[in-house]
Amino acid sequence: MKRILSLVLAALMLLSMCACASSSLVSEETAGATKEAQTETKEAAETGPIVYPEGFSAGFGRTDITPEIFPVDLGGGAMATKVADPLYASCTALCDGENVALIYHLDMKQCPIEFFESITKKIAKNYGIPEENVILNTTHSHNSPVSINGNEGNVVRYRQKAISALDKAAELALRDLAPAEIYTAKGSTPDFAFVRRYLMADGSWDGIQMNNPCNDYVAHESEADDELRTIRFERGDKKDILLVNWQAHAAHGRSNHPKWISSDFIYNLRTGVESELDVHFSYHNGASGNLNFTNMTGPQKANYEVAGKELVGVVKETIKNEEKVETGKIKSAKSTVRVGVIQDSPERVEGAKKYNSAAAGEQPKILAQYGLISSYEVSAINARQSYGGPETNIALYAISFGDIAFSTSPFEQFDSDGKAVRDASPFKMTFSCAYSNGHYGYLPSTEAYPH
Repeated sequence: MKRILSLVLAALMLLSMCACASSSLVSEETAGATKEAQTETKEAAETGPIVYPEGFSAGFGRTDITPEIFPVDLGGGAMATKVADPLYASCTALCDGENVALIYHLDMKQCPIEFFESITKKIAKNYGIPEENVILNTTHSHNSPVSINGNEGNVVRYRQKAISALDKAAELALRDLAPAEIYTAKGSTPDFAFVRRYLMADGSWDGIQMNNPCNDYVAHESEADDELRTIRFERGDKKDILLVNWQAHAAHGRSNHPKWISSDFIYNLRTGVESELDVHFSYHNGASGNLNFTNMTGPQKANYEVAGKELVGVVKETIKNEEKVETGKIKSAKSTVRVGVIQDSPERVEGAKKYNSAAAGEQPKILAQYGLISSYEVSAINARQSYGGPETNIALYAISFGDIAFSTSPFEQFDSDGKAVRDASPFKMTFSCAYSNGHYGYLPSTEAYPH
C-alpha cells in the first residue's frame, strides 16, 4: 500500500518539476492551421482533419453507452430489462498546441485493464495520442453492466459498442477544442457520506452493508473525506466545461427503479448542473471503497435521485470560491509496481469453478460446502486466478497541465489514501481518481488492512 502511494506521489512530483518529456502529437503543418480552420464551414469542421488550436484549449464530447440488448447483468446482482436513465461516456480533450490528453468520465461499474488497452490502442491509431495521455475514470454505478469483458455474445457486442462510443467521444471532444482559461475551487459535503466500517462493542471491526443498517457499533472506523473539488474551463463563446471530483460509493440500487439500468446519483447531479449552470459536466469519482451515502440507511430512506439533486446545490456553492489557475504544457507519467497476489488453495479454486457453472438455486449450497462467504469472494478468487501467478504488474498514471494534475488508481480505494495523495501533491489542484485505467478490486488503507 505504501509502495503504491509513494509511486503515485513520485509521479506527481516529477510532473510538477517538469521532469517528464512531452511527446509531440501534431505536425508543424497542423499546428499552424488555426486561421484556415476559422474559415471552414461547419460541415467541414465535423468531417475534415482535426485542427489543434494554438495555446491551451479544451473540448468536450459525449456519447451514449447504454446497452441495447437485454437482459443485462448489473453490478448490483440484478438482471436488468429496462433503462431508468442512459449511460454516457463523457470526454474532455485538452491541448497545449502540441500535446493532447483525453480525460473520460464513464458511467460504468469498472474499467478492466483489457478494456483500457483496447481503447488506448484505438485512440493511438486514430489520433496519435499515447496511452499515458488517456484517463478512463468510471463512476462505479452498480446499475451499469457488471462486466465489459468476456466471450458471451451480449458482452462482446456491448464491449464493441462501448469501444466505438469512446472513440467517437474523443473525436467530438477534439473537434470541439477552443481556447480556454482555467478556474478551480474546493468545497465540502458534510453529512453526505459516512465510513461504512465500524468498531463494534466487543472490540471487533465490521463492515455494515448499505441495505442492512446496524446500530450496535461504537464508532466509525474514521471520518469520511467530504471535500469536493471543481475545475472549470471557460471557453468564451463556447459552452464551459465543469469537472467535479468527489468520493462516495454509488447508491447501489437504492432508487425508484433498483433493477433498471442507471448511472446512479450521477444522472441527477449531471442533469441538474448542466441545466442550472449551462455547462458541459463531467464527474470524476475519487476513492470511495469504504464510503456510503448517509441518507441511504437513515430513517427517511432517501434514494439516489434525492442525493444527486442535493449535490447540485453543493457544486453551485463551491464554484462561488473559484480561483484562476495558469495553464501550461500537458505532461504525463506512468509508474509500474510489482505486487503480490494472494494464492488460493486448490479447494477454494475448485469451489469457485463449481459456483461459476452452477444454477442459481445451487450456488448457495456450493458457498456453504467450500466455506465461501459470498459471490464477491468467488469473484475475487476468479480474478486472482486470471493473473496466472503469485505476482502481477499494476500501472499508475498521472497527467498534469499547468498547476493542475490528475492522479489515477485502478482500485476501489479507501478515501484516506485518496486524500493523502491530494494533500501531498505539489500541484495547486489535484483530482485523485479511483476506478481508473484498470480494475483490481479493493485496496484498503494500511490502517484498515489488519481489520
